[in-house]
Amino acid sequence: MSPDILLSSGQFTLLGGIFNGPTGTEFAVVTVLLIVAMIGLIFAMKSYFNRQSAKNLAQKYADSHFLDVRDKYPEADSFRLSGTFFNLGLAIAVGLTALAFGVTQYEEKVFIPEGALVMDEDIEIEPPRTAEPPPPPPPPPPPVIQAVPDDLVPEETPVFQDQSINEETQVERPAPVEEKAPPPPPPPPPPKEEETEIFKVVEQMPRFPGCEDAGGTEAEKKQ
Repeated sequence: MSPDILLSSGQFTLLGGIFNGPTGTEFAVVTVLLIVAMIGLIFAMKSYFNRQSAKNLAQKYADSHFLDVRDKYPEADSFRLSGTFFNLGLAIAVGLTALAFGVTQYEEKVFIPEGALVMDEDIEIEPPRTAEPPPPPPPPPPPVIQAVPDDLVPEETPVFQDQSINEETQVERPAPVEEKAPPPPPPPPPPKEEETEIFKVVEQMPRFPGCEDAGGTEAEKKQ
C-alpha cells in the first residue's frame, strides 16, 4: 500500500472522527493546527507587504491625483484585506466553538478473550465457621400467687340512748366550771455582780507590814 493512500485514509479517519464528535485530543490537534496556520499566514502577509513597500511606488503613482493616494498605496495598504481577515477569523471562531460543543469522551473498550467468562465447575465457597453464642438461660418461673383469706372483722353495733325530751323532763343546769388563774410570771434573773478590778498604786514604794506610819521622806524610802 502506497504512502499516499495511507495518508489519505488517515485524514479521512481524522475528519470522520471530528464530524462524528471529536475527542479532547482531536480537538486539541485541530486547535494547534489552526494556530500554526494563523501564525504562518501572519508571517506570509507581513513578508508580502514588506516586498510591496520595497518597490518604488511613489514613481508608479506620480501621475495620480493627490486625493487618490492620500492614505496608502493600494499595494501596501494592509487595511484593504481587513474584511477578508475578519470573515476568516469569524469562521474559525465559529468552527472551534462548534467543535468544542461536540467534544465526546469515549469509554475505552476492554478486550475480554473468548471463553474467559466460562466457568468449568461451580466453586462452592464454604462460609467461615464462627463460634455460636451459648443459648440464653431459661426464664425464671413465674411467682406463685397465694390466696389470702378474707378475714371479716365483725363490727360492733352501737347502742343508742334515747335523748328525747318532753314537757315534763327536767333539765339540770350543769355545774359551773371554775377558771383557774394563770400562774404568776417567773421572777427576773438576779443582776450580775461586777468584778472590781484590782488596781494598786505604785507611786509609793512598798514597805514591810507595820512600817507604813514610819517617818522619812520619799527619797529616803526609795533608798
